[in-house]
Amino acid sequence: MLTTHQLDEAEHECDRIVIIDGGRAIANGSLAELVETTLGSRRRVRVTLDRPWQGPAPGGLRARGAILDGEIGRLGESLAEVLGSVSGAGYGVLDLQVEKASLHSVFLHLTGRELRE
Repeated sequence: MLTTHQLDEAEHECDRIVIIDGGRAIANGSLAELVETTLGSRRRVRVTLDRPWQGPAPGGLRARGAILDGEIGRLGESLAEVLGSVSGAGYGVLDLQVEKASLHSVFLHLTGRELRE
């Protein structure tokens, strides 16, 4: 048994995880089970373009200058649609980041706040 506030440590060292908030257990399971029951298939993506995006952002993302970001579901299909729209509009992609689901993102989803020491 490991008791820790270090979510990265728990994510890598533990087969089963119990999340405690306010003195009570609010979720438990493997990392994969916790991700599936809280976040599902949604992933945060960030696409950096070669110039500022003009118009509505594709795929439900937000456009902030040359950056498109937000959450998408069905990663393979949705990301392909976003990149197809970007390419079809004549933009180049300078960088692409896909944030994997982590214990930290599960904790934020469940509690609505950062870890308190």
